[in-house]
Amino acid sequence: MANVYAMRVNLSVAMVVMVNSSSIPHANSSSECHQTPRSNVTIVRANNNEGGEFDWDEKMQGIILGSFFWGYIVTQLPGGRLAERFSGKWLFGFGVLCTAVFTILTPIAARLGAGYLIAVRILEGLGEGVTFPAMHIMLSRWSPSFERSKMSTFVYTGCQVGTVIAMPISGYLCQYGIDGEIGRAHV
Repeated sequence: MANVYAMRVNLSVAMVVMVNSSSIPHANSSSECHQTPRSNVTIVRANNNEGGEFDWDEKMQGIILGSFFWGYIVTQLPGGRLAERFSGKWLFGFGVLCTAVFTILTPIAARLGAGYLIAVRILEGLGEGVTFPAMHIMLSRWSPSFERSKMSTFVYTGCQVGTVIAMPISGYLCQYGIDGEIGRAHV
């Protein structure tokens, strides 16, 4: 489950370096700063001053990030029924495979246009939407009833672990890329 959640959240971090924030108007910007002085403040500066390659405003960014859940919600009930009828392990594997393939296609879709990226995110959500129902079926069939809650705890802890691991790794890759170069060239 950690891998599934890692693929879900990576675009949330990558979008920060993908979007040219200096070229779009900000709806929530203000000229006043109401911050109290603090003695222990860390200021982080980026390695370069270039913006990202995409000019998506805040609304478009929200649509892109939210489009994943448009696909995700559609496959919840059918995913449970398919896992009952066929096999939870095969459906889970197929869901993770689909999510992985569409995650890999994300940079290509983004460069083709926001509409393509939205379509890829919806398809990614369709694939990932079957993972929880399939996991429920697998746990109900594979684990002894007196150990089911313990096994469920271990399995579903992977969701939080995936998020905790993916966020800093995604940030690192956005900053430095895979080969030590600035990440913008690799997103």
